[in-house]
Amino acid sequence: VCSSDLATIAERERVASALRERGYAPAQSRANFLFLNVRQPAAELAERLLRLGVIIKPWGGSFASRIRVIIGRHEDNDHFLASLDECV
Repeated sequence: VCSSDLATIAERERVASALRERGYAPAQSRANFLFLNVRQPAAELAERLLRLGVIIKPWGGSFASRIRVIIGRHEDNDHFLASLDECV
């Protein structure tokens, strides 16, 4: 495992923990993203986040309240978390 993979893993766990502290339950992940139920229409949340400079993947159909968040740099993830706080 290279150092960039280890950094991604650590950052994914940090963001997942921060989301759990906010009452979300991200699905287990071994990838560079998290998938979670935001308990509101994901497409609407995605639009609000986009206005704050955050791009997430909203899902549809029976997963219309779920989003996929790519794990990025520490500062980008902090921006996502702060923007999420502002949007909910």
